[in-house]
Amino acid sequence: MQPTIQEPISLGFRSLKCFYCGRYGDNHSVVGPLFGIISCDEHKPLGRRDCNAWLHKNHRVRFRDARDHPALKPFFDALPPKFPTIRSSGARDDGWFLPTEGSAWDAVLSINSAGQWAVPIEKNEGPAIGLQSNRIGRCASLQSFLDAGVPGITPDLLATAVAALEAGLYKADFDAHTGP
Repeated sequence: MQPTIQEPISLGFRSLKCFYCGRYGDNHSVVGPLFGIISCDEHKPLGRRDCNAWLHKNHRVRFRDARDHPALKPFFDALPPKFPTIRSSGARDDGWFLPTEGSAWDAVLSINSAGQWAVPIEKNEGPAIGLQSNRIGRCASLQSFLDAGVPGITPDLLATAVAALEAGLYKADFDAHTGP
């Protein structure tokens, strides 16, 4: 019997039972912090597939997957360590960078309200106070990197990255998830 297809849910306060068979499972396939599917070792590939299918259906891509994808890696590699962005006011704002750790590292690329693919970015705003972070974050459309004149970002790099996102990094998992 084929295990049923699962949708990711909140993993907070969940028992470690496989979503597919109910046996003990301590594998967490996630689409974001504490949101995903718990599976046993046998069903771990199904958990990953179903999370990826959910991401594809909802036009989202894990930031860490995007940074490693062959069509997107050149875009991210071309970014300098710190770069400008265009704020909603239209002002150019320097000193932004890509997240490399913490909750932003678990963030996703998604389509913004203008219908463009956007990536999480961060900036240090003043000194940290005790354990409190001094970082602010926002999402910036991929197009905005070209608009802001970020060194290394070209129209070709942008077009290749957007085409890969539009084609769907998780399309194969979505097709396997939904069946013929």
